[in-house]
Amino acid sequence: MPLLGGMDPCVSGPADAKHREEYSMGVTGNRRLAVICVAIFTSPFLHTRPAQAEVPVTWDIWGVPHIEASSENALAYAAGWVQMRSHANAVLTLMARSRGRLAETPGHLKLDYALDQDRWVHRMGIASTALQWWEQQQPVERESLQSFADGINDYANSHPGDINEELRVVLPIQGVDVLARLAHVMLYDFAVSEAKIADDTVAWRAGVEPTIASVQDRGSNAVAIAPQKSGSAALLMSNPHLPWSDLVRWFEYESVTPQGNFYGVSLLGLPTQVIGFNQKLGWTHTVNPMHSYYLYELKLKGEGYLIDGEPTAFQTRTETIRVRQPSGGFIDKPITISDSLFGPVVARDKDRALALWVTGKDAAHTLTQYRDMARAQDHETFQRLLRRQQIAIFSIIYADHDGKIAYYFGGRNPASYNNIPRDSLILDGSKRANQWTDVLPLDQLPAIIDPESGWVQNANDPPWTASLPARLSSTDYAKGLVTTPFVNLRAQRIIERLKATPTVDFNALLNLKLDTGSELAERMLDDLIVAGGQAKDPDSRAGAQILAGWDRAMNADSRGAVLFSQWVKLMPGDDSIFTVPFNPRKPLAGPRGLAVPAKGALLLGDAVRELRKTGVAPDVAWGELFKLPGAQRLPANGGPDPFGLIRASYFSQPGSTPGYVANGGDGFTSVVEFGTQIHAMGLLAYGNFTEPSPQGIHDQMQLYADKHLRTLLRTPVAPGDTVLKELIPYVPNHSLRAAEAESRPVPTMPWR
Repeated sequence: MPLLGGMDPCVSGPADAKHREEYSMGVTGNRRLAVICVAIFTSPFLHTRPAQAEVPVTWDIWGVPHIEASSENALAYAAGWVQMRSHANAVLTLMARSRGRLAETPGHLKLDYALDQDRWVHRMGIASTALQWWEQQQPVERESLQSFADGINDYANSHPGDINEELRVVLPIQGVDVLARLAHVMLYDFAVSEAKIADDTVAWRAGVEPTIASVQDRGSNAVAIAPQKSGSAALLMSNPHLPWSDLVRWFEYESVTPQGNFYGVSLLGLPTQVIGFNQKLGWTHTVNPMHSYYLYELKLKGEGYLIDGEPTAFQTRTETIRVRQPSGGFIDKPITISDSLFGPVVARDKDRALALWVTGKDAAHTLTQYRDMARAQDHETFQRLLRRQQIAIFSIIYADHDGKIAYYFGGRNPASYNNIPRDSLILDGSKRANQWTDVLPLDQLPAIIDPESGWVQNANDPPWTASLPARLSSTDYAKGLVTTPFVNLRAQRIIERLKATPTVDFNALLNLKLDTGSELAERMLDDLIVAGGQAKDPDSRAGAQILAGWDRAMNADSRGAVLFSQWVKLMPGDDSIFTVPFNPRKPLAGPRGLAVPAKGALLLGDAVRELRKTGVAPDVAWGELFKLPGAQRLPANGGPDPFGLIRASYFSQPGSTPGYVANGGDGFTSVVEFGTQIHAMGLLAYGNFTEPSPQGIHDQMQLYADKHLRTLLRTPVAPGDTVLKELIPYVPNHSLRAAEAESRPVPTMPWR
């Protein structure tokens, strides 16, 4: 009987020859590996051939693997292996999703959702982008990618019981699949998403100019402090805010190679850390307000469209999405895709259509740039690597052992010799001259290095407030480069606190990061309390009394935060509510004040009644209604924009009953001091495992609830901090050798 149920035990794929070719992309071979587990418990696995090398991995009490590899390929292989140990089914689901085959392996996902995701992947041509990138990789890059894929495959072969039945057909993973995962998450989730395009399309069909989407569930805080401000060494705070979902799940680990150590996080399914630090330097990212995509309005003519007055045919193809049925069988759903000069067609309306252009499709070496950044030892080298501009989006905030700090706007911002109206989201697609042909170089993007203030920050605000006094002016850069002038209240709160004191040391930066105070409340609560207290409505007066006793924070025990949140929901969501609206010339002066106190008081009474109607006391503590995920449902702290909290927590309502559960916000957080010895604390709120974790690994959600960070353990990990040690047998050049990488045809079967 086949080991994996209908599968050849020597091949990671279906036993049927036709489907094996389809799934395996032509790679076969027995990949049985052994794992020798020592320390807290021991469980060796069977292997069928001797290993030529072993990669030691130490798992600490927080579930973080510390990989000690003799080469970059061995590191990539081990990274694939340890990600599978922690997240086997999540990794394979991500690979299926990036292939446009989620509906074939839906698991717990709703089938309609899975099918919609597959349509998006097919329409965006992610498979084609991944193949183009694969063709552009150098042999050493292909070896690294395939080594990561081999680590995934070999873990799956060695642990068949860990893999869900419907996901076994995803195997084996190939190096090109890793590039598809990269393209999917970076270009078609961060740079643009299906939800953004859906909103833009609705506006366009209604004759309304779509607006650039503001950062909502994709945000970040980042701060770097120079020695003259810290009183010791340079400091770096990393604090991305992402959904707590597999698509953008962080995986925390330390990599140790002959080239050096690096501690940080990768996105699940990628072989390289994307933020973190080594002994000499570190960086983090924020989502920058750049034009990461454009829409082109096409004039339809017959079966095609007009370019410079000439009829032009769409490039049309039909692809098939396989959909798993509840019975276990499959049906095939065809999808017809039209591509234009500017990109895929995403909408049609009578005699016009919209095509999507997204930045970064020509950046094939993103992972290599990240790897080289992790090996850099000084700012000069790091800046030279940034000039490659292989990272499609994101700002970069930097600090190092030499005391240098820096902010870079970053991203592959499009350029052209023609006068294209950069600040418009929809461009004229009837003119070839409106096609973006180049990228603005790093030196033409905003950057601040070693400001006199001694600090840089970014919280998704424009670059002009990255440090104050301002060193940057929008007039010095391409018109329309930055998509918004607005400095959000989260950023304003950070800036005010950095300015308020001459010294921000390590502990002060920790406290800044964990601050749960609401800047919105600070700006308008006094006016609201006065207005509510003077109102005739007894519920308004009761609400004002509750708010008067509120600590203006969203701590678990904060009483008044829920009422204030409900009131904000009822208020208009624009500048009209403020006495002093936001002014980009005075970015910290507003918004503030309550413009129409009587209306505010009236809606405060409504907020009290709305809460009572749902069975919630208006003075309920924040943590009684807002919870953290997990079996314990711990009381939550923190909150979302627009409340202006540095401690970001996003929530969803899982059912019809009152109550919310956190589903995003502070995921990975770290504060690092680049002294003689690295001092680092951090947290991965949801932990490093979606699969059952080894006994002895601590839950980090309790630390989140307690507003604490943990010491980031680094190699060598002390015995008392070690849960598990394993030696991963690794066969160098297990798959692609350099010569083979140059000559072997690029596999295409699964993508067509």
